[in-house]
Amino acid sequence: MNTLFLILFCILQIGDIHTTIKALEMGHREANPFLNHLFQKFDPLFVMIIIKFIAIGLLWYVNFWPITAAMCVLYVWVVWNNWKLIRG
Repeated sequence: MNTLFLILFCILQIGDIHTTIKALEMGHREANPFLNHLFQKFDPLFVMIIIKFIAIGLLWYVNFWPITAAMCVLYVWVVWNNWKLIRG
């Protein structure tokens, strides 16, 4: 069960990267203060890829589907909100 949620989580991470980069290109800023700080110092794409690999690795290591499912729900919301921001 965790494998299916982990695959979905990976797809959602790609959606988050895409929509976040697009929003940043349009002049919006990252809502997460920690990430916003890192984006000011480093390339946002690099930061997001590193953080997402860490998150995927942790979810894989923990291997507890309710946590992975909850993270999927969270990132459906994140990607949806990013998409709404991009679409205006």
